[in-house]
Amino acid sequence: MPTAKKSLTSAWTLVSAAASGFMENQGPQAIKFRTAAAVPAATDDMGHLLTKGEFRGWSRQTAENLYARTIDGTATLIVTEG
Repeated sequence: MPTAKKSLTSAWTLVSAAASGFMENQGPQAIKFRTAAAVPAATDDMGHLLTKGEFRGWSRQTAENLYARTIDGTATLIVTEG
């Protein structure tokens, strides 16, 4: 599967719709990420924290949309699906 660079802001952004993958926060800001059927509301700030330099893998039986946003400012997320 492809590896892609995702530029994030404080707006929720779809980063993957794959059942499995790996992501790394290359910073400079911390991000929050979560799964959801549709784009979360702009006021919704619930999600898992991924600080600069941290990485996370995921694997699910069924693909779900994975969204991410920064807490403040911008960040770069590297995502590899599959």
